[in-house]
Amino acid sequence: MGTLGNSFEQTVALMTGAGEILPNQSGKIARGLRTVGLNISSLANKSSELALGYNNITVALRDSEGQMRSTYDILGDIAKYWGQMSEAQKQSLGLTIAGKLILACTDLIAGTPLELLQPNYYSNIYSGTTNNRGMVIL
Repeated sequence: MGTLGNSFEQTVALMTGAGEILPNQSGKIARGLRTVGLNISSLANKSSELALGYNNITVALRDSEGQMRSTYDILGDIAKYWGQMSEAQKQSLGLTIAGKLILACTDLIAGTPLELLQPNYYSNIYSGTTNNRGMVIL
C-alpha cells in the first residue's frame, strides 16, 4: 500500500477497518485493498478526478503537484458523500474502483458489499494508531 501513497498508519487503519467488516479474512482484505488501490491508480493515470456519479461531484485523484493522492485520502473524500448516494450510485462507483471485488464480497458482508469502501470505519482507527509523540501503537 505504500507504493500507492499510503503511510504505514493509513495502511493499518484500512486493514483494521476492513478486518472489522470481514473478520478472519486478512488475505481477501489485503488483495481487495490492493485491487482498489491499483484501480484508483489506473484511473489516476487517465484522469485527475473521479466522478462519483452523484450531483456532478468529483474527487481529486492527484494533488496540486500532480502526484497521486493516497488511497486512504481518496476513500476519505468519497466517504463525505457516501451516505447521500443511492444504492445504484454506490454500486456503480464500487464497480468503478473495486471491479469484481465488489461482486465477490457480496456474500461475505451480508448484502452490504460496499461497506469496504466506506472509510468512516478507518478514520477513527487511523487517529488512534499514533500516540501524542507520533509513534505507532498497535
